[in-house]
Amino acid sequence: MIDPVNNSAPSSEPSAPPSTARKAARASVYTIPAHRSFADALVTGLLRRFGDDPLMLAGGLILVPNNRAGTAIRDAFVRASNGRLLLPRLVPIGDLSLEDRIGAALEPMVGAPLPPIIDPMQRRMILARLIGQIRSGTGVAEAFRLADSLAAVIDELTIERRPLRELVEIDPGADLSHHWDESLKLLNILLHDWPDELARLGKIDAADRRNILLDQLSARWRAAPPSRFVVAAGITTSAPAIADLLRTIAFMPHGMVVVPQLDRFISDDEWDSLSPDDGQRGAETHPQHHLRRLLDRMGIARGEVMLWQAASEQDSPPPRSRAVSHLFAPPHLTARWIDVPSGEKSLPGVTAYSLANPAEEALTIALALREALTEAGKTAALVTPDRTLARRVAGHLTRWGI
Repeated sequence: MIDPVNNSAPSSEPSAPPSTARKAARASVYTIPAHRSFADALVTGLLRRFGDDPLMLAGGLILVPNNRAGTAIRDAFVRASNGRLLLPRLVPIGDLSLEDRIGAALEPMVGAPLPPIIDPMQRRMILARLIGQIRSGTGVAEAFRLADSLAAVIDELTIERRPLRELVEIDPGADLSHHWDESLKLLNILLHDWPDELARLGKIDAADRRNILLDQLSARWRAAPPSRFVVAAGITTSAPAIADLLRTIAFMPHGMVVVPQLDRFISDDEWDSLSPDDGQRGAETHPQHHLRRLLDRMGIARGEVMLWQAASEQDSPPPRSRAVSHLFAPPHLTARWIDVPSGEKSLPGVTAYSLANPAEEALTIALALREALTEAGKTAALVTPDRTLARRVAGHLTRWGI
């Protein structure tokens, strides 16, 4: 097991067979709290452990959820090393070209070559044609809309490894039976027609191919763990194939899994209420729900997750983690807020504004960004899912030459 705060060399004792080792070893699963900058804290810990040996660091592997996360971690290495460093390999496991990335970063995939991925536009055209055959008179635009919906269902079921027959066996009740019968006609495309089309073309869906590649990688690492260090960083997807791979990494002699912002402050009953089997409404919208689901599928208890002991200059004040924890309490537990100490309610460094309309909101944000430029070396950014707001703010900044 690797400890990011322990510079001692890994144990040279021969490893036990995979099944025995998994039972005897402790899982190397860590979390970086919400008030820390994830990428910078991760890099600080890795440099503390491997920075004295550039070749060991360069020989390591970091699995990240996507290209954006890889860029953030790469930039953090640059900040921490002033650009004089051989970086570990960064592989986004959510990339559609996963086989190419694994072949370049790990070992070539073995066994018979997999069928190629069906082109997304070709899949859309075929699904639209099948819909037109079932629903005569369906317009082109509607057929493509339904094709996109069916494609999303295909991917979701494939990622979660749920059989299509589970949808067919749903009992909607008498009130919705007619509408459900109409929907079943479309779902039958997924159950019968779509697999036949894939077989005829000799292709598979991208999600199916990624599952196979992840399964192959997990099986190979269980049989022969890599001698280099392997870190799965920032991956919160609870898909079964990914959860199995993370569990494999967690129990490897030189493997670590680092998840972001696992809440270590909430009570056990609050944590238990996030379970899919608890029956609490709205649990799936809680920020910790996806981590609960991932840990459950990995077979890791919350108490087994250790704190990643590393900090950086980009961190926020520590009280922010507790405040965020209280802020996102499930509705049925918010009565406890009255007993929360005042020091755990504050968000230092965070300012709230009450504004009359979206125009004032955009202007206030633009002024705040403009003010940030008055301090030498200070930067600022707007992060929002509201594209209209972003365009309004950009318009103000453009008017000021920013």
